[in-house]
Amino acid sequence: MIIGINASMLDEMEFAKTLPLVKQEKQGCFEFLFFEYNGHTLIASVCGTGKVSAAANAQTLILAYKPDLMINMGTAGAVSFHVKNNDVVVATQSVQHDFNVSEFGFGKYELVELGKVYLECDEKFVNAARKVVKDNNLRAHFGTVCSGDHLILRREQREHLIAEFDGYAGEMEGAAVGEVCALNGVNYALLKGISDGDSVGENASEEFRSNIGSVAEILTGVFLKVLEEI
Repeated sequence: MIIGINASMLDEMEFAKTLPLVKQEKQGCFEFLFFEYNGHTLIASVCGTGKVSAAANAQTLILAYKPDLMINMGTAGAVSFHVKNNDVVVATQSVQHDFNVSEFGFGKYELVELGKVYLECDEKFVNAARKVVKDNNLRAHFGTVCSGDHLILRREQREHLIAEFDGYAGEMEGAAVGEVCALNGVNYALLKGISDGDSVGENASEEFRSNIGSVAEILTGVFLKVLEEI
C-alpha cells in the first residue's frame, strides 16, 4: 500500500527520524520523504500550519504519488474534558468548525462541494487502531476531530465544539486533508496526540512545548503498530 502522511511539523512525525530514508523528492514547495515499513511505501511531508497549507500539501502528494491512504498526524488540543495530555485521539470523522455559508442556503458547517458536514475516516485504519489500543492497553479515544484556523483554548470554545459536534480534539489541518481526499476519492485517517488541554488554556503554550516530545513518541508507536495491522 502507498500511504501518504503529512503533519504540520517534522517533530510530529518521529518515525521520519528513525526509519531508514529511501529517497527524498521535491514537488513544488514541498519535500517528500520516502520510507518502507511492513510492506508499505510511506511518503511523508511537512505541510505547515493551517488548513490551506495542509490542503495544498495533500493535493500535491495525491497528484504526484497517488496514495491509497492519506494520514494526517500530529499534535492537537483537547476538546472533550475527558481527553487529557498525552492521550491519543483517532478520528472516526472530522469537521471544519469554522466553515459556515448557511446564509446562502446551505446547512451550517456544510461543505459546499461535498454536500456534507462530516468527513468519515477510513474504517480499516480506525478498526486497526482500535485493536492496537486494546492490545497495548493505551489511553485513547475515538471520535470527532474539529479543524479550524484558530486555536481552541478557552473553556467556552471547547464547550461549543462539544455541543455542536461532540468533539474530542481540536487542531488546524485534519479536516482540510479530509476534504481534499474526499474530492480526489482517496481514503484518509487522522491520528492525533494531545499536547495541551489540561490547563484549559491557562498555560497552553507551556503545555505544548513540554509535551510535544512525548506525544510524538506515543504517536509513532501507535502509527507503526497500526501499519502492521492494515
